[in-house]
Amino acid sequence: MMPPASRAMAGAATLHLALGFSLGAVVLVAKAGGGASPVWLLRETHIHLLLFGWLAQFAMGVALAIFPRLASGPPRGDPRAAWVCFGLLNLGVVCGALAPIPAGLGWIGVSGGLLGLAGAGEMLAVAVFARVMWARVRTVNPVWPTDLPVMRGPK
Repeated sequence: MMPPASRAMAGAATLHLALGFSLGAVVLVAKAGGGASPVWLLRETHIHLLLFGWLAQFAMGVALAIFPRLASGPPRGDPRAAWVCFGLLNLGVVCGALAPIPAGLGWIGVSGGLLGLAGAGEMLAVAVFARVMWARVRTVNPVWPTDLPVMRGPK
């Protein structure tokens, strides 16, 4: 059974996928209409939702579920850290998805602030994810046999 944080990440990733595809369709229809359109500003939102909201989040959620379990303590590490990762990543995705809108209105400072917050949230989420997963990235049998023949170079 998938841990709750993994299920939440998969669900949020599916939501971001649907939103990203829908925005991509709207932008494509606007592009087919010809001429400049303010709808084209949603292109960056479409890319951000699909790249970080869907692809990165789905990969992290699946990795939390399928990587080898720990021998002692909680089997998948600290579940609170997984929820922090989920929250930071989604904060970054929402801020990054909203950033092009103020830019289109001429509020470059607000857009830059949102992009900075998005980048910080996403980078912190990756750092927390790496911390959670690092203990689980290990060999199945950490004790190496010492009686195996060793390949040596020419004598």
